[in-house]
Amino acid sequence: MIQISQSQPPETDASSADLLEKSLLDLRSSDADLRLAAFDSLRGFGNSTIREAYQQYRQTTPDVGWETDCLERLVVEQPDPPIECDRCICTVISPGYEAMLEAMLDTLVSYGQSPEARIVVFAIDGSFEALTHRSEITPIRCRSIERPSAAVKGALYSAARFIKSNYFVTLEVDMLIVGSLQPLWAALEVTHSGALMGARHTSLARRHSLKTTLSSEELRPDGLEFLTGNSSMDCPFWFNGGLIAGDQKALLSLDAEMRRLAPNSILWMEGSSKPSFAYGDEFLLNLCIGLINNPVEIGTCLNQQVYNSNRKHWLQTRTTFDGLEFRQGGGHSRVLHFISSARKTMWEVKAEIAAQTPELLLPGADHTSQAGVAVAQALDHLE
Repeated sequence: MIQISQSQPPETDASSADLLEKSLLDLRSSDADLRLAAFDSLRGFGNSTIREAYQQYRQTTPDVGWETDCLERLVVEQPDPPIECDRCICTVISPGYEAMLEAMLDTLVSYGQSPEARIVVFAIDGSFEALTHRSEITPIRCRSIERPSAAVKGALYSAARFIKSNYFVTLEVDMLIVGSLQPLWAALEVTHSGALMGARHTSLARRHSLKTTLSSEELRPDGLEFLTGNSSMDCPFWFNGGLIAGDQKALLSLDAEMRRLAPNSILWMEGSSKPSFAYGDEFLLNLCIGLINNPVEIGTCLNQQVYNSNRKHWLQTRTTFDGLEFRQGGGHSRVLHFISSARKTMWEVKAEIAAQTPELLLPGADHTSQAGVAVAQALDHLE
């Protein structure tokens, strides 16, 4: 439920209040130009005025037993009974992405060597019912409150608010698990509490900082000042968000830092960038990691990113006694991450794995590369 008061935000006249309301509501639009114009209009107001107006015109008040994620894309049902475990692997799924989730889960169960981990899926809208046949997962029901985007990963950044686990590994659904995750669990157990672990964003290798990213993407250079109030703020673009790991303390700290930056973080993500900038939520993730100042870098073998259909550029394959082995730069890949147009390649790789592991060919499932291309094309509008 969105609560809208008739009173005006403090320090504004009637015309300013109307402009604030219009700008905040226009930021929800699917029209990128309209969102950019709305964000520019907001920049004429002070942070306290923006915060008050956001609470008045945009803040979502969830029903009892529900809570928003840190990016306010979703309302999430608090699990009943509570989810408690030692190790948790979690992901988030929107309608239309079920086939990708199935592929990720199949490989996770077969190759991840993590039978002791609780697999939790934040399932948005109709995708909750689509998961009832997967007995190995625990779904958490979510409802979308904003237009679909990659920012639904806010559910993963807030995972520790809904799950009590000693250790977390968060995964995106456009991944295949092709090696054991046991080294990652072992690293979590010996790393100091509160550390957030991830792998470098290989497509942004030359962008050494958040300010460099703003410049290279031709975004407003004062974005970090808007987000933090500090004109000199900068930190490395630490990690790709496909796989993030940490203990309960680390995930709670991430959620708290994300919420502390709101609503500016939400408004910046919605209106400061052009559609081609696909890393808005990851930019905020890395800003929070920098503010928490507790990153631990892990090898890209645990988040081997593939960015286009030129597979040989990103991956090499060889057959061993244990089946297919995927390598990059001489190293053994454990988690493959198929980004954007490379998602078509994901289905080709899944078919190759399934040929070595027949049980991955589920009854009635079509794992051909042609089907994968069709699915990927159908999902293009959600990019």
